[in-house]
Amino acid sequence: MQGIGKDQRHGESHGWSRKQSGFNLGARSGGGQDLEPKVILSGCLVSSSHTVQPQGARLTVIRSTLLLVIAVSTLCSAEGPTILFFGDSLTSGYSLTRRQAYPAVVQATIDSLGWKGQVVNAGLSGETSAAGVGRINWVIGAHKQVDIFVLELGGNDGLRGVPLASTRENLQAILDRVKAKHPLASLVIAGVLIPPNLGTTYTDTFASIYPRLAEANEATLIPFLLEGVAADPDLNVDDIHPNEIGHRIVGATVWLYLKELVQRRQPSVGRAQDLEGRRGVDSTTAEDTDEDRGDGDDGQDGG
Repeated sequence: MQGIGKDQRHGESHGWSRKQSGFNLGARSGGGQDLEPKVILSGCLVSSSHTVQPQGARLTVIRSTLLLVIAVSTLCSAEGPTILFFGDSLTSGYSLTRRQAYPAVVQATIDSLGWKGQVVNAGLSGETSAAGVGRINWVIGAHKQVDIFVLELGGNDGLRGVPLASTRENLQAILDRVKAKHPLASLVIAGVLIPPNLGTTYTDTFASIYPRLAEANEATLIPFLLEGVAADPDLNVDDIHPNEIGHRIVGATVWLYLKELVQRRQPSVGRAQDLEGRRGVDSTTAEDTDEDRGDGDDGQDGG
């Protein structure tokens, strides 16, 4: 499933030209990321919007934090994050075994680093976005915990000329159901590209679906899943599907976007930062206690 994609937020664009070997895809990229404060809970990182108030709010903050720990601790696994890949034949590994498909490459990378994490390959060959809507509840319902959700769908829609509004609505519906079932999951959207058989208007509009979805859902965008693989006869079994070597390259591409998300959810990293944070709280508490004693001494001297 090849074509053209564009990330309007980060200035990333992809172009193509027809050659005998297929589509020749080039890319320009830029990047950036926004940082937000995090609270360490039971070895996991969770987004925080808490504001610490001065004077007398210390106990309130501590109580709130304890309640948040209780609420979230069951969602943090000592085995690391569960990473669910939901897609079509590009994810399932057309003509390959699951152990050769790119999600398995991601798992091997995690293991090689000595990190914790479990990859689940929920790819299904031939799936459209509409079929994905019908399957997603069963897939996410089968997993108690989903920490990172990677969506790779829509290519079959594009090849069949499915109305673009339907594809976009179906993909959004899938994301909505994931967010409802696993509200703390990080979302990742893998962009796919299609050939210009149906005209440039359809092709370009199709390409814009993925960056727009990513922006609307605050998801990480992989601009083009098959970057460096598409159209290379040495890396594909046909005009669409990567071979084993191609999947290794795809896995490396995907890992560039997943690495930070996986690292944030490592139990060992979380515990180390948690201990550091607790030392800071203990230090602050001690300082506050000293100040309280000082106020008392002043009162006695004045009397």
